[in-house]
Amino acid sequence: MRRGASLRRRKATSPSRTVSGLTRLGGDWMITGELKSKIDAVWNDFWSGGISNPLEVMEQLTLLLFIKGLDETQTRAERKANRTGQLIEDVIFPEGTFTPEGKTTGRPYADLRWDRLKNLPAKEMFDVVEKFVFPFLQERTAASTHGKHMKGARFTIPTPALLQKAVDGLDSIPMEDRDTKGDVYEYMLAKVANPSPRPASRPAASGCSSAHLSDSTERQRKRRSPSSSTTSATARTRSGSST
Repeated sequence: MRRGASLRRRKATSPSRTVSGLTRLGGDWMITGELKSKIDAVWNDFWSGGISNPLEVMEQLTLLLFIKGLDETQTRAERKANRTGQLIEDVIFPEGTFTPEGKTTGRPYADLRWDRLKNLPAKEMFDVVEKFVFPFLQERTAASTHGKHMKGARFTIPTPALLQKAVDGLDSIPMEDRDTKGDVYEYMLAKVANPSPRPASRPAASGCSSAHLSDSTERQRKRRSPSSSTTSATARTRSGSST
């Protein structure tokens, strides 16, 4: 009886279910299915768009997700203010125009928000991100813990078309849930450890060199293809039978 109760209790505390593209097995959440495919698609767009350094891909995606997160944070604050009648304490995107330091022309803060940015034409989106959003992020985070990372950050996405693909792809990835956000970043870090332009079925271990990965791929290819000796033997057999 005690054993049966223990099994029921263990089963109850270790459910298996799927939420927002994550599957829970026991106490762990694992990225699966549609969410994994969306991240792979965005990652591969960068490779085909000319950015082959996985660390650079990770940097650009992280910065775009940061922009998305800031807009989502202000949206939640605005909804709370409308519900409670209280003012927003920390306004990320205030009224008025943002003018980068040393520049004479500005852009409305509202245009820097993800929800507005994602609907701009590709060329205009590219100009806004390059000339206004990145300087805004650097000024915004200058006095925060993110400042030292943003100080050296560069916008390196080469074309408006690639930026639009990245924005469209990231927009479909839910990042409000903390579990989802953590697993998305873990999965992207795993892809940095596996510098392959195509989705890998299993992330490579951290610290693997490209030479090691190439050797492994070559060994697998040889195992799948017939050896030269087998091919020669088959040829001789066919030759003997024909005579």
